[in-house]
Amino acid sequence: MGFFAHMADRQTERPTQVTRAVWLLWIALALSVVSSVPTYFEPLPPESSVPNWSLWVVLALVFVFWGLLTLLIGRRHNWARITTLLLFVAGLGFWFWDPSMFSDLPTYSLALEFIETVVTAIALYWLFTGSGASWFRTAKGPDHAL
Repeated sequence: MGFFAHMADRQTERPTQVTRAVWLLWIALALSVVSSVPTYFEPLPPESSVPNWSLWVVLALVFVFWGLLTLLIGRRHNWARITTLLLFVAGLGFWFWDPSMFSDLPTYSLALEFIETVVTAIALYWLFTGSGASWFRTAKGPDHAL
C-alpha cells in the first residue's frame, strides 16, 4: 500500500505545466517515428555490410530509450530531464554542424523534423521553468537523484 500511495501522491502534485510538457514529448516521439520509419524501408546500398534488420533493431532501441526517458520525466526523475536536455542540445548542434544532411530529405520529413524540434523545445522550456523547475527542484529521495 505504501508504494502505491507514494506513487499516487507523486502524480497528484505534478503541475499542469509538467503534464503538458510530458504530453508534448510523447507527441514529439510519435512524430519522430512517423518521419523515421519510411526512410528505413528504402533498400540499403549493395556495398553495405550491415543487414537490414540490424537497422530496425537500432531504431527500435532508440525509440524505447526516448520513451523511457519521457516516462521517467513524468515520474519526476531529474536526471532524465537533464539527459533529455543535453541530448536535445547535442542534436541541435549536429543540425548546425552538418545542415547538408537535410538536403536529401523529402519535404514532409523536413516539416515533421521541424515540428518535432519545436515541440520538444517547448516541452523542455516548460520542464526547466516556472512550476516545472520547482517540481523537480523539490524532489526528494534516492529515486530522484541525479
